[in-house]
Amino acid sequence: MKLKALLISFVILAIVGLFTACKKYPENTVWFKNPTDIPVINGHITAYVVNGIDSLDLLNLYYAPVMPNTVYPYGNPVRDVKAEKFGARHNSGQYWDVSCDLFDFNLTYKWNDDKKSIHIGGVPLQYYYNKQLFITGNGDINWQIVYLDKNGKKSKIKTTYNDVIYEITFES
Repeated sequence: MKLKALLISFVILAIVGLFTACKKYPENTVWFKNPTDIPVINGHITAYVVNGIDSLDLLNLYYAPVMPNTVYPYGNPVRDVKAEKFGARHNSGQYWDVSCDLFDFNLTYKWNDDKKSIHIGGVPLQYYYNKQLFITGNGDINWQIVYLDKNGKKSKIKTTYNDVIYEITFES
């Protein structure tokens, strides 16, 4: 009888341990799914938080001046970061290409080995926007995945750069 109770207790602890060990990100779990198959940068930016302060509307100040008589988006007078849509296309292996009106192509991210963070890099040409949203002018940055929806509909990334904490939320 004691052996049966001990065995049942062990099975219950093993099941609980299995489900709690699968937690990958601080704000959610992606159960039994490979996170590298899910786009992290996808949809619209719905939150841009700097040191705990909502700074999404301030990003509009970083748009470059309108270039009249040029092709879209450079000549577009309507510049609202909330309207910009980001997309990521799985390139090869763990690499993803990021596209958006904010910059010309050449921005990519790669999943780090821990599958809990990504490394964003590249040299996007930013004639449309005067601020690098994801990388520094001198190089690439690692971003921690805080939240990742299993269907790629919502994600949240976070990094610390020069003692400033940045958090970006995407929703599609």
